[in-house]
Amino acid sequence: MTVSARFVGRSASVGEARRFTTEALADLSGEIIDVAALMVSELATNALVHAAADFKVTIDVTETAVSVEVTDAGVG
Repeated sequence: MTVSARFVGRSASVGEARRFTTEALADLSGEIIDVAALMVSELATNALVHAAADFKVTIDVTETAVSVEVTDAGVG
């Protein structure tokens, strides 16, 4: 399963991205959800601080792995 969402480059979007992550991973263990949500918070914050741009969160879940990606629309 792969899901993604785009977020506007504003501070409130960090919390929105975190909620998106926890909802997308709701069927997994609490530990995995907590780690992924923390990672998304950190990467989303970096996108805002360093790129000052909108960002996208993509989560891919397989039977053996969880992949989380945060990309921003900033230059560089």
